[in-house]
Amino acid sequence: QLQPQLQPQLQPQQHHAPVPPQAAQPAADAGGNATLNQLLVQSDAAHAKAEAEKQAQLQAQYQAQLQAQLRAQQEQLLAAQQYQAQQAQQAQQAQQPQAQWYAQYQAQTAAQPVAQDPSQFAQAQQQQQATQASQ
Repeated sequence: QLQPQLQPQLQPQQHHAPVPPQAAQPAADAGGNATLNQLLVQSDAAHAKAEAEKQAQLQAQYQAQLQAQLRAQQEQLLAAQQYQAQQAQQAQQAQQPQAQWYAQYQAQTAAQPVAQDPSQFAQAQQQQQATQASQ
């Protein structure tokens, strides 16, 4: 009973009227827009890729620069450490004879009172001050 009633309603929808030109225009525009959008997306992707490559190149240059700076700093540090070690060694070598001389002098002066030879005391005091100043 329902079947005959549905049939007539479906019939008119099956026969589409020709699409008027005004209605066809937006469809063409939509197609054009889709193509344009696709081109824009491709262009954006190309720009993004180029930008990423540029960033990667800059990053690589920066890394190389940092490595070079680090190497230079390490070389400077090593040179400074070597110089300090050399200076310390020289200072130690320079102090050894003075220390030995001072020990000998103290042993000698302990045996004889300083009052007997004031010039010797003054000379020793000057030398001791010079030693302290060099340190």
